[in-house]
Amino acid sequence: MAIVKTFGISVVIPAYARHEALLEAIESVVTATPQQVEIVVVDDCSPHIDLASLLPRQNACGVTVRAYRLPRNCGPQSARNLGVRRARFSHVSFLDSDDRFTAEKVDCLLQYLQQNACDIVYHPVDTATNINAINARWYGGRLARMPFKYLLSALNPTYTPCLTVRRDLGLGVPRMRYCEDYAYLLNIAARAKSVAYLDQPMTTLSRAPGSTGGLSSALVKMRINEFRAKKVMLRHWRHYGVSCLLVSIAFGCLRIASDLVKLRYFRR
Repeated sequence: MAIVKTFGISVVIPAYARHEALLEAIESVVTATPQQVEIVVVDDCSPHIDLASLLPRQNACGVTVRAYRLPRNCGPQSARNLGVRRARFSHVSFLDSDDRFTAEKVDCLLQYLQQNACDIVYHPVDTATNINAINARWYGGRLARMPFKYLLSALNPTYTPCLTVRRDLGLGVPRMRYCEDYAYLLNIAARAKSVAYLDQPMTTLSRAPGSTGGLSSALVKMRINEFRAKKVMLRHWRHYGVSCLLVSIAFGCLRIASDLVKLRYFRR
C-alpha cells in the first residue's frame, strides 16, 4: 500500500561540485509557506569536497535543506531517483545546481496543485526556445485536445527544471548520461492521469539548451540515447499503443534526417 505523503513540494537538486552555484540555486527556492516546501540535495560523489557540510540547514526563506551523497558517481538521474525516494512531500520539483527558479514559482505551483488534482505540471523557460514554441502551438491550437502521450512520443516537451510531478509516479532509468530526463518522463507519464501546462516562464537556465559545454552538445550520443529512452514505451505498451510507437520512430528519424541536412554531425 502506497504511503500518503503530506501535501507540499520537495525540490530535488542533483549536484556535482559547483558549491557556489548550488548555494544560489538553493536560495532561488522562494516561498511564503516554508513548512510546505523542502530542498533535497543529492551529491553525485563530488571529488575532494563534502557538499553537505557546506550547505545551510535552511535557506533565507526558512525552507529546510537536506543533503545526501551517492557512494560513487552515477549520473544525474541516479541522483534524482535518490532525491525522489527521500522526498517528504506529495510532489517533487526538479532543479539543477546551475539553474534558478523565479521568485513566484513555488507558491504558484502550491496554489495550482491545491486547486487541481494533477500528476504532472510543467511550464516554459524564460528564454525563447524551440520547446517553448512547440508547446505554445500544441496547447494553443486544435492539438491541445489530443492526449499528452502523442506530444511526448514525438519529443521531450520540457526541461527537467520546469517539471513538477506527483512523487509516487515512479523513477527514471539510472546511469543514463544522455536523455535520462526523457526516459524518466516517458516512464511516469504512463502512470499519470492528468498533465497540465502552465504557460508562465518560471525557470531560468544557466546556458542555452544544446550550447557547448552541456551534455546536450554531444549530438550523436543524444540521438542514440533518444531511441534508448524510447524503449521505456515498450514497457508501457498498453498505455502508449502502436500509434504512439510509430509517431515516436517517425519523429526520431526526422530529427536525424534534419541533422544530416544541416551537417550538424560534422561541426566541432
